Amino acid sequence: DGRSRFRLGKTASGAMAEPWRTAMNDSRQAERDAFAQRMLQGLGRKSRGVFDAVPGDGAGSGDEVRLSFSGTSEGFLDLPGPSGLATTYDLWGGLGEAVFKLGEENERRQDYVCPAIDIEDETGFRFPKGVRILAMPRPVQLMDGGITYRASYARRGSEVVVRRRLTFRHGRATCTPADFRAMQPALERIIRDLRGQIVVAGS
Repeated sequence: DGRSRFRLGKTASGAMAEPWRTAMNDSRQAERDAFAQRMLQGLGRKSRGVFDAVPGDGAGSGDEVRLSFSGTSEGFLDLPGPSGLATTYDLWGGLGEAVFKLGEENERRQDYVCPAIDIEDETGFRFPKGVRILAMPRPVQLMDGGITYRASYARRGSEVVVRRRLTFRHGRATCTPADFRAMQPALERIIRDLRGQIVVAGS
């Protein structure tokens, strides 16, 4: 009927972990609940969700922070369809957000900060009986402009697993306008993949 149950997990380490550690350890429950609702925008109508664990509850060790989040959503799919299902959900700073930050400006005329990136996302869908998988995006693999990216779509019965990995290695803390122009073809190809959909229909 288009409803969904979801579970999300995030692991961050190094410099990327500290903002999450600070935000979660220093926030009140009401602030966490408000943040949860902001995360749910775009997942469907009447979405509900809660944090299962936050750093202050022991979900972090060393320089690593782990968070988990679960909930339900109505109107996740428009069945009987056919209906397109997004394959990217940037609920808390995932791979897609990193890509858009790399190319957030239309033009660069001076050097700018461009830190190294190493992000991996895995999204799994388990469809109920009566939902048919009609089409999936094709896999992608590219290396260009200091960017390495790969995406795979694996189907096993009623399940689909989407895996994506993005790395950016530049060797310096800053990029030049020429560097920015060189990475545009790769970013455009990655964005097209991130917008890809799984097409399903009810029987």
